[in-house]
Amino acid sequence: MPFRHRLPPRSLPFPTPYTQALSDLRPRVVAFDDDLPWLAADPDRREAIRASGAHTLLTAPLTVRGTVLGLVSLYRTRYPVPYDEADAHLVVQLADTP
Repeated sequence: MPFRHRLPPRSLPFPTPYTQALSDLRPRVVAFDDDLPWLAADPDRREAIRASGAHTLLTAPLTVRGTVLGLVSLYRTRYPVPYDEADAHLVVQLADTP
């Protein structure tokens, strides 16, 4: 069955952790707070993050043989310890397929 409803593409204010990770192919670990300009510019995303209880974002490029396919974005909600660089290293290992 074909997809019948096409959603318009979303533009994201630059820079965001997502656009930065896609630009330089490095992961980002971000603690959420009210002072993040990219979240202030996207109230729908900010509200969704608040409603979920997420306190930390870890995003990394998903690549296969050097080609970027997208992003892996993990949001920490229930576990109180934020993501750290060790978590980012593990995600890069999983998201980067040679």
